[in-house]
Amino acid sequence: MASDSFLKDLQPGEFVLAVRDSDGHDIPCLVTSVDAHIVRARVITIQLDLEFDAQTGIGDCNEGGYSCHAKLIPDLPEDVREGLFSIDRKYRFGNAPKGSRLLEHEKRALLFFFETAPEGSRLVEALLSFFEKEH
Repeated sequence: MASDSFLKDLQPGEFVLAVRDSDGHDIPCLVTSVDAHIVRARVITIQLDLEFDAQTGIGDCNEGGYSCHAKLIPDLPEDVREGLFSIDRKYRFGNAPKGSRLLEHEKRALLFFFETAPEGSRLVEALLSFFEKEH
């Protein structure tokens, strides 16, 4: 769990993982704003807005029910960043030419977490399976 005040050093446009307290699954989130007390981030797939305490890393959504903590993503490769941005845009604007089906570079971005974070592998596998279908 985040225990330092490192979250306050994040910038909008960076990514963090929201690790759900209920099951330990982690999901990439795009940082949307940062101040001395709160880091706001959006879950890139379901477009849920989360708020994290910049000092503790503890977070939730405004409505509650998504209790989590932030985890930094060290040294995120540029191609993975681009894939995550692409996923976020797809679900944020809802106008992707191929619908919700993931493109190859988006799959590779999610697979990055499968390969580097075994604790989140079940979630990534489920996401990949879900997004293989046309919705």
